[in-house]
Amino acid sequence: MGSEREKEKREKRERKERKKREVREEKEERERREQREREREERRKAREAKRLANRQQMELIMAASAPENIQKRKEEERMKLLKQLEEEDEMYKKGRPMSNVPFPNRRLLCKEDLFTKEGDVHTDILLKHLISEGRLELECCHHLLKKATDILYSEPTLLQLEAPIYIVGDIHGQFYDLLNLFELLGGEPSPDRKYLFLGDYVDRGCFATEIVLYLYALKVKYPKSVYLLRGNHECRVITQHFNFHKEVIYKYTDGVYQAFMTSFDSLPIAAVIKNNDGKVLALHAGIGPTIRELDHLKEIMRYKEPPETGPLCDALWADPSNEDEVEEEEYSLVEIQEWQEEGFSDNGLRGCSYVYGHQ
Repeated sequence: MGSEREKEKREKRERKERKKREVREEKEERERREQREREREERRKAREAKRLANRQQMELIMAASAPENIQKRKEEERMKLLKQLEEEDEMYKKGRPMSNVPFPNRRLLCKEDLFTKEGDVHTDILLKHLISEGRLELECCHHLLKKATDILYSEPTLLQLEAPIYIVGDIHGQFYDLLNLFELLGGEPSPDRKYLFLGDYVDRGCFATEIVLYLYALKVKYPKSVYLLRGNHECRVITQHFNFHKEVIYKYTDGVYQAFMTSFDSLPIAAVIKNNDGKVLALHAGIGPTIRELDHLKEIMRYKEPPETGPLCDALWADPSNEDEVEEEEYSLVEIQEWQEEGFSDNGLRGCSYVYGHQ
């Protein structure tokens, strides 16, 4: 009996010692974990402080050298453009299958040649230069884009215009077709001849930069005779999918491309044209279920890249349910009734927006 009690006491002491040891080891492990955590936190704070100091130092350096950096970047872009022109000259000299075609104009049009001291623009000089495939100096190009963008930005999203006015649809990079169109309609925009363009100035054709620059120059010269709406191609996604982005990079620089995109964000979306018979609504594409009144067009926030849904998307992408312009008698009575009753359906062809009917 005595030996058993001794054994129980010994086991009890051992259990207590083991328990104390486990508690002590657990405490020591917890302290070690806490110490490691404190060390990690201190190292993290030290790294953060170092990054902050480096960033502040870099900001001070950039602030001190910003004018020099901007000037350096402009000079680098200018030299890049000049080098490209030299390479093109060499290419033309090596072999020209159509030697009777005039040699492209290699002179860069400067700001002093394009603008008067009062800020007016010589559209005749620009037209002659662009017809000969001439380009603008970067400073001149940026200045023209900025002046046009300022005017476009100040205009309402829904323009209020009065007839008579010529309405022009998609041009898509066909600069010389645009000039022929002006000739057919009696001349370019002037105080007595107004034009409304419905967008899609860029992509597909190879002379979209010439189109936009010339139309912008006309807009600066005749702000009340030239009106430019936005099309679905006047955005970053579509111009990079098609060829306008490549065209601008080839002829100018990425900085010029970004300036084009900023100007496109400022283009108005729609116009109401009044004449003796009433009013006409003009826009690039159509309407959607959230565009029920003219005020809904006025409320569109246009100064951005167009989204995939919403009224801005619909104004640029929607289609009528019957695009072919045919005489009414060519439709069956059922088709006419369907057209009159249809509201909105998904636009599967475009992958966005809607197809809208008579209602």
